[in-house]
Amino acid sequence: MLFYVLSNFTNAEIESLVEKLQAEQEKFMSVNKLYIAVSKTDCNIKSLSKAYQIVLKMLKLSQRRNISPMFYEKLEIKKLILAVDDNSLLESIYNENLRKLEIYDRDNGTDYLNFLRFYLKYDGSVQKVAEETFVHRNTINYQLAKIKKILGNNLKTFEERFKLILAFEIKDVL
Repeated sequence: MLFYVLSNFTNAEIESLVEKLQAEQEKFMSVNKLYIAVSKTDCNIKSLSKAYQIVLKMLKLSQRRNISPMFYEKLEIKKLILAVDDNSLLESIYNENLRKLEIYDRDNGTDYLNFLRFYLKYDGSVQKVAEETFVHRNTINYQLAKIKKILGNNLKTFEERFKLILAFEIKDVL
C-alpha cells in the first residue's frame, strides 16, 4: 500500500495527479490494478488520523466495487457512514434491515438481495424494473411479495425504503 499526503493542492491538481498515476500504472502494471482513494482535501494535522482511517475504508470499498479512483467528495451518503467509528452500530442497522434476506438468499439459492437493490434504484417502479430486466411485471410483483414477507417490510413509505437503502450503503462500506 502506498499513501501520499498532499498539502496545498487544489481538487483539480489532485484529479490531474490521479489521472497521471493511473496512466503510468496502465503502462507498467498490467496484471495488478491500482486502487486510488482520495480523502477530503481540507484536512489539517489534527484530522490526519481520521482521514487515514476513512481512506482505508474507501480503499476497501474501491476494491469491492472495482471503482478507481474514488474521491471522498463524491461519495454522498457514504460520507456519513465512513464518519461513524462504531462499526457495531452500522452492523446492527444492516442486520435489522437486510440480514434476513441475505440468509434467505444463501439458504434458498435466490438473489432477492440484488433484486431489491435494483428495485430501490428505480424508486420502486415495477414498470421500470420490468423494462430494464426484461421480466414480466407479474414476476416482479411475485418477487416483491416474497421480499416483503421475508423482511416484514411493505416497502411503501419513504422511511421503510430509506432504511433499506441505508443498509445497502452500509453493506458497501463494511
